[in-house]
Amino acid sequence: MLQHHFTDQEFIQVPSLVAGSYNGCTIQHADLGQVNFSGFEFTDCTFIDCNLSNSMVAGTSFRGSRFSRCKALGVHFSACNAFLLDFSFEHCQLDLCSFYKLKIKNTQFTACSLREADFAGADLTGANFAGSDLSMAVFEGCNLQKADFRSAYNYTIRPDRNMLKKARFSREGLQGLLTDFDILIS
Repeated sequence: MLQHHFTDQEFIQVPSLVAGSYNGCTIQHADLGQVNFSGFEFTDCTFIDCNLSNSMVAGTSFRGSRFSRCKALGVHFSACNAFLLDFSFEHCQLDLCSFYKLKIKNTQFTACSLREADFAGADLTGANFAGSDLSMAVFEGCNLQKADFRSAYNYTIRPDRNMLKKARFSREGLQGLLTDFDILIS
């Protein structure tokens, strides 16, 4: 049971956070790389211009959490508490992150770098990847129904290995659906 509870507070340029429950808080300009957030709870919190690279998030709860202009390289979000998991990312660097088998419907990834991110087995129904770089990201066994890839780029998604019903792609992005089939498009 978490002993520390923080509500509607701002944490600016802090080197770490106390284990606890954070509700409606803003964490800004914090270097929290390699911090162990295991068991923390973040509800309706906003992370702005933070470094969270290689942080440990086993059992961490993110509910209604928003990340803006954050760097979170190599974070295994797949280890988060899946109950009511809800977050969004805008202008974030999420390279090498794992979202393996997460149910993250309607998640927003706006103008993010998701290079080599692992989405294998994830339920991304209705997710939006607007303006995001998905170079070498892994989509295998995913539910991508109604997901929006129209302005995403550098992705490779196999239609025969993912559910794509009503997913949205631009004409320019169709090549990312056919790369593995050795089809020449001109």
